[in-house]
Amino acid sequence: MEADWYRATYPDVGGREPFLHFAEAGWRELRDPGPGRSTLAALLRVCGLRPARAPVEDTGWLGAIGQGSLDRPALLDLQARLVAGHFDHGFYRARYGLSEAEDAVRDYCDTGWKKGRNPRPDFNGWAYRAHHPSAEATGIAPFVHHLARALLRGDDLAGEAFDPRYGAPPAEEDAELFEQARLIEPLFDAPWYVKRYPDTRGFENGPAIHFLSHGQEEDRDPSKSFSTRFYRRAYGHLLGPGESPFLHYVRTGRAAGLMGCPEDLGTYPPMEAPASHDWDSLPRALPIEQARVVVIVPVYKGRGETLRAIHACLSAPQATPFTLLAVNDRSPDPELAAELAALAGRGLFHLVENEHNLGFVRSVNRALGLRQGRAVVLLNSDAQVFGDWLDRLVAHAEPQTDPQAGSGGEAGAGMGAGLPVGSVDGRYCGLAPVAECRSCLAVDADGFEEPDPGERRAAFGAFLAGAARVFAPSCDTAGRIRTVYPNLAVTVRPHVEPERSVRSTALQRPGRVRRVAVLGAISLPEGGLLLQALASDARERDLPLTFSIVGHSDPVLTGGLARAGVTETGRYSTDDPTLDRVARAALQIAETGRHWEDDEVLDLVTQVSADLVLLPSIWPETYAYALTLALRTGLPVAAFDLGAPAERLRAYPNGHLLPGALATDPAAFNDRLLAIDVSAADRLSVPIRAATYGDLRRDYYGLAV
Repeated sequence: MEADWYRATYPDVGGREPFLHFAEAGWRELRDPGPGRSTLAALLRVCGLRPARAPVEDTGWLGAIGQGSLDRPALLDLQARLVAGHFDHGFYRARYGLSEAEDAVRDYCDTGWKKGRNPRPDFNGWAYRAHHPSAEATGIAPFVHHLARALLRGDDLAGEAFDPRYGAPPAEEDAELFEQARLIEPLFDAPWYVKRYPDTRGFENGPAIHFLSHGQEEDRDPSKSFSTRFYRRAYGHLLGPGESPFLHYVRTGRAAGLMGCPEDLGTYPPMEAPASHDWDSLPRALPIEQARVVVIVPVYKGRGETLRAIHACLSAPQATPFTLLAVNDRSPDPELAAELAALAGRGLFHLVENEHNLGFVRSVNRALGLRQGRAVVLLNSDAQVFGDWLDRLVAHAEPQTDPQAGSGGEAGAGMGAGLPVGSVDGRYCGLAPVAECRSCLAVDADGFEEPDPGERRAAFGAFLAGAARVFAPSCDTAGRIRTVYPNLAVTVRPHVEPERSVRSTALQRPGRVRRVAVLGAISLPEGGLLLQALASDARERDLPLTFSIVGHSDPVLTGGLARAGVTETGRYSTDDPTLDRVARAALQIAETGRHWEDDEVLDLVTQVSADLVLLPSIWPETYAYALTLALRTGLPVAAFDLGAPAERLRAYPNGHLLPGALATDPAAFNDRLLAIDVSAADRLSVPIRAATYGDLRRDYYGLAV
């Protein structure tokens, strides 16, 4: 039993002990106790299709769970044998366009059910999933799950008394709707639709019918590559009476070359891993001590993207001596982990394997500790480089000519300008003197190699001094930079805000528990530990105060936050790693220029019934886009009197600044939160303030147009 995996896979387990949940109910619902330990496989292999006694009573077969390896093709074979006797081959082929050469049963068991396909006309898979929510988490097709549950009970699946039907067949008046669903099925992305619009998950007739009967009228999109609003605005004059945009696109628009989304961005080709022979001609990696540059590639998942990125890096000849150091951050993909180890074993690159998942930042820090003083390039595991990419980077980073030759450039300055902003224990220590920074690094328990603070400040100072102009997004940031570089001229240019409207997210519930929303991805600098302390204090003192992260937390913090009672809505749809970057761009920006992720965040703030928004960041943010979203909720917003957020909040009547000393006093902090007026009088209804630039080059950069 892998408790953490079980809780993550089956969130409905809640606070129950995973082992007890599995022993009492999990196995009866065909849940697996851990990855690679299939309860269904053990049932079918040991009991067969006609067991002598009901497996729910004769439970000896449970001991076979996890024994012996079983790959996915073999598991699909077992499922296909279970389903074959009750599968309507003719219906499935005709309904979903499969040829006689294709294995209809295997198609359904593998991927067809995920697309909303049904194995027979009288079995409604979406209704089954709605009534058995744990079934979807098992990764088992609804019909397979239905039959396996019957097998567990001891039903004779081959007997005449057994009825495999589930869910009512469509009514006669719905025939046209189901015909439309059949028509759009090849282009309708059912898993994406359910993930994008979670309120559709329980719709018994499935997401396609929901889209046709409700979703398209609400301007919802059927897939990541089709925008209903865009298509209606661009081609509304071509639509027939009562014809919807997506049906028109499916029937005629796609064949005519009409665009499905802004600029018809489409998708990137699949990121396939290089063939095994493609690695044979690559040179062996240099030892780190012989390299001038160490290229660090943190790896978690994405086998195709990762191996392509590493191969591209190693196969592009460079004049700069370099070596590649990959960090396997406890990848959940065993195939990727095995291939990384095998390729590193051939001497093509260096490999570090984390015993536990550390996250991106800590994985990079571990690699930095191994660089032996060499320069470093951080390369994302999905970045494919070309040509003399590294030589060009080195030429810019270490120019061999007069430094003034590059003085025509411009620099954007922030807290990365050679200015350390925190201490080893996570506190913000201000712009400490160099000697204090050195002392702090000397006691760093992790022992990661860091550049000397004095050298770093000098290097960034020289870089900034060589720029024609230096820009900062806030007066606070500019002031902090000038503290270290007093002779540096810094021009303040606040960021552009494409959307300034306020959309009320408040719900009128007088006397209820006060709900505090925290927006974004929360890590240590964003106040993750402080948030945990606030929630713990509220629980210990039984305060009418709850905390919700509208977003997600760093995995290092997630467990502690959950135990303290902090809830999370999860990653935003635009964080979905299954969506390529171009698809994300098409989804984020509709024809009006509005950002889809903004709308999603505001929707989620409403869903958590927030009374106020808290920005618990413990370091001086340079601008804080999360603050922009917070202000757009119209709710009261609280933050520390620190950095750009404080500078911006002072201009708003619903802004509440808290002294930094409260960072170490969660009880007093919570008392201040409870004292904030959350009535309608303390809400914002007018558009937020933001800088405007008629011409970005002229008005922002000061360039002649």
